Amino acid sequence: MRTLLIGFCAFLGFVALLTLLLPTGERVTLHTVDEQGRGYESALWVVELPGAGLHLRSGDPASGWLTRLALHPLVELERGGEAGHYRAVVVAEGDLRRVVNEAMARKYGAADRLVRRFVDVERSVPVRLEPIEGLGHAPGH
Repeated sequence: MRTLLIGFCAFLGFVALLTLLLPTGERVTLHTVDEQGRGYESALWVVELPGAGLHLRSGDPASGWLTRLALHPLVELERGGEAGHYRAVVVAEGDLRRVVNEAMARKYGAADRLVRRFVDVERSVPVRLEPIEGLGHAPGH
């Protein structure tokens, strides 16, 4: 049993190291808040769909950042040194899931293929970011 546990930990360490070494492409920082108003930062991948704007993807339907969006859909996104404000809209359409997954695969290549070994992207949750113009920097973000 101990050997199995050591082997599993070594495997997880290898995956973590491989993830750090793989070029992952663009990463953005999503700022969300919980029900108590505490702020959180999540480093995520983003794709821009022609005519449909920015989209995120959660590989886990129960992820913390996705859960916080249900409570407070107004978010801040840092991208390329610039911050913008958005309304995050969780989209349950299967077709959009496929489109976002394909865009992630094209943009992130080998890193996305590695993620797919551990995450069932057919259960992923796409999130559309609708820009909110004219908002200043939100307190606590």
